Amino acid sequence: MGRRMEMPPECAHCGKADPQYGGYCRACVGHATWMHAIQHAWDPSQVRIDGYMYDIRAELPPIPSVPEPTGGKGFGGRRFIIRFHDGRVVETRNLWMIGIIPDEYREALPDNAVFENVPPGLEDRASAKRRRRPRTKKGG
Repeated sequence: MGRRMEMPPECAHCGKADPQYGGYCRACVGHATWMHAIQHAWDPSQVRIDGYMYDIRAELPPIPSVPEPTGGKGFGGRRFIIRFHDGRVVETRNLWMIGIIPDEYREALPDNAVFENVPPGLEDRASAKRRRRPRTKKGG
């Protein structure tokens, strides 16, 4: 049998005892997620459009015995064409939404692309999410 991984005694960010989420407490795991995104902002599969972060995943060839080898495709396999600010144009049918980039990380994670096409219904879904979670300044 393999050895059990020992968790650190305190949160790597705030120092709270007994972290449960990969070395972070519940309050800090979101911070760790966005810090990881900042450290990997150079990754060509990281897409940031209108304050949302997306991830382009590999499009694996289908295996006859397994209809969806990756467990499904982002946005149901809809076709996206993404134009990056550096000039790249990427077409994908496996785009996954990570979420709204919190205000405190927006400067470090600025938009890096635009959609050339948006499948029907997606723009309504994105605008509805913005209405549910208005951006506000902290502390004021």
